[in-house]
Amino acid sequence: MKYIVLVPNKKWANLKYFDSSVAEICDVYSTQSINFIIRIFRKLLYFIGFGKNKAFYEDWTNRIESDVQFIIFDSCRPYHRLRRVFNRAKIRPIVYFWNPICKRDNIKYLKKYFTVFTYSTFDSINYNLNYNPTFYVGPILSLTQEIEYDGVFVGRNKNRLVKLEKLYKQLCNPYFYVVKDHLEHSELIELKSDNIDYNEYLKVLVKSKAIIEIVFTDNADYTLRTME
Repeated sequence: MKYIVLVPNKKWANLKYFDSSVAEICDVYSTQSINFIIRIFRKLLYFIGFGKNKAFYEDWTNRIESDVQFIIFDSCRPYHRLRRVFNRAKIRPIVYFWNPICKRDNIKYLKKYFTVFTYSTFDSINYNLNYNPTFYVGPILSLTQEIEYDGVFVGRNKNRLVKLEKLYKQLCNPYFYVVKDHLEHSELIELKSDNIDYNEYLKVLVKSKAIIEIVFTDNADYTLRTME
């Protein structure tokens, strides 16, 4: 069976190193539809009944009715639009949560239209979902780089900014790349609006003594940082 994995950006994380003979990685939305004004226009089209318009998606929509298993990563929200697109799907699509589940994810709604998997044993039990642990696909890194940083943190804020600032003060030469959730501000750490390219992250990673990860209290499972 052919697998197509839908992500917000196929340069995101380590997914671009997938074996293309096993799975194809696709951007969920057309690169032309990422513009802010077009996103607003896309929302208007959805609410007036044009939620299935293929112009806003990549070419994967042409294969929905074939023998393809689609795997949609949780960061591809909103699911209600994708649900309409997948009405014609021959095989029930999968939504895979690579992040902890929160209330806004509306799991009850998702389970009506998708098969839902999670990396978290806690969430799999709490929401009665299928379980698949965190995975890692990527090249073997050269560890011969000269060490420059005490520790590296790359990720979204996710209400961890206070702890991150405390750690930042304790390190002599840290590398923190924190993507802000909304309009938060930090006097210590320069908050970013966009994700770092994964190749750039790997270059920083091999020059660091340690990888910093702050996990949620209800998450006892391996994260991507652990795999790295």
